[in-house]
Amino acid sequence: MDRDSRYQKTETSLRNALLQLLKTKPIDQITTTELCDAADVSRNTFYAHYSAPSLLLESIEDEFIAIVLEIVNSTVQVADYRALLQRVCEAMMQQKELTALLLSENGNRNYLSRFISTMHSRVIDLWGQSARLNRQDLELLYDYSTFGVERCIRRWTETGFQQTPEELAQKLTDITEFIFQHYMQRYQI
Repeated sequence: MDRDSRYQKTETSLRNALLQLLKTKPIDQITTTELCDAADVSRNTFYAHYSAPSLLLESIEDEFIAIVLEIVNSTVQVADYRALLQRVCEAMMQQKELTALLLSENGNRNYLSRFISTMHSRVIDLWGQSARLNRQDLELLYDYSTFGVERCIRRWTETGFQQTPEELAQKLTDITEFIFQHYMQRYQI
């Protein structure tokens, strides 16, 4: 077996072991020793890849965030917030088990915030195209709606993805647009 194949096999073993351990305990309680035992790799091998189990989790999160960033980049060009949310929700649903695990109490509690922050500048630009709001107001609306969207997505995963991505995206878009329009009317922007 060549070096690249061994490296990939070790990566896969570590990732699978970590995801199995996350089903029963929080990331901050998973030790390197138990992760290595579960993956059947030595501590030295683990340390050749990562310095802590939390960094392995972060690399798994980063891979999924990269997928979402690709979705954002391709969708934002058509200036459709609902389509953006729908495609992100579809990606999450395609990786249902991983998504639920990453957003669970055992995962990194900052993951969804990191996930959503990847969309920040693109969404602000998208909204800026359709509204006559200054940057400060756009940021305020973004923060307000994003934290609501974040909580709704978390609930969606916690309840077993009961709504389709289309349904969730439409509802979140309707709520966001209502807030957006009401805010603009109220301040005559």
